[in-house]
Amino acid sequence: MHELTEDVFTVAHVQIGADVIVTLYPSLGTDAVWFDFDTREMRSQAEVDALCEFIRTLGRLVDGPVELSYEGGSRVFAVYEPQGDEFRWTY
Repeated sequence: MHELTEDVFTVAHVQIGADVIVTLYPSLGTDAVWFDFDTREMRSQAEVDALCEFIRTLGRLVDGPVELSYEGGSRVFAVYEPQGDEFRWTY
């Protein structure tokens, strides 16, 4: 029998460009969607555009802002606002 606790820690990998993979993590106890990507994998404008489209899609699906921060940090450096379909740099 499949244990529900196994699903709690499931990590998903979504390929959004030729070499760019976004990793989705569980956000235990919150309604947040946590994801990670490595900018070193982005070698072309098409891959940057693919990441931006992923962020847009996520914002539209959750009907709320998508905040971007550096791994391990709490400072948000950019926000995607789906209501205005725009990215805003916060610093």
